[in-house]
Amino acid sequence: MAFGVIRERTFLFACDVTRAMLKVQRRGGIAGALSLQIATAASSAASNIEESDDASSDRDFRAKERIVLRELKETRLRLRIANELVKIVATIIRNNSLKRRAIITASILGKKLAEKTDGLVIDVKAGSGAFMPTMQKSGELARSIVDVCRAMKTRI
Repeated sequence: MAFGVIRERTFLFACDVTRAMLKVQRRGGIAGALSLQIATAASSAASNIEESDDASSDRDFRAKERIVLRELKETRLRLRIANELVKIVATIIRNNSLKRRAIITASILGKKLAEKTDGLVIDVKAGSGAFMPTMQKSGELARSIVDVCRAMKTRI
């Protein structure tokens, strides 16, 4: 594939990602923070592909191309995390429990489920300094985590 085509596709990809992330950004919270990281990684890939065109040597060109590849991989990972976060929130909404516990559940599981592990071990604490102040609330959080993991077909 010609370099000009790759450069144009990378530019269009960065534009598409940025437009999509602007919509997500308005939601705020975890999704808003993640949307900034995704848009930054995608636009950084496009910027680096542009810079590689002015490389001072073949070695410099290859180094810049490796940076582009890393930025694109970062974008892909963060998009996967965002996708898992959407699934988690949808599962929580279906279970009709969108409260503080649900937000904590999504926060805990968002990155962990995106890693595609065989299973998870979660230690839920209670008391001062913990997510939940009482054993009862901590048990409810643990149940929420287990329910979401089961819905996502992840061993826990």
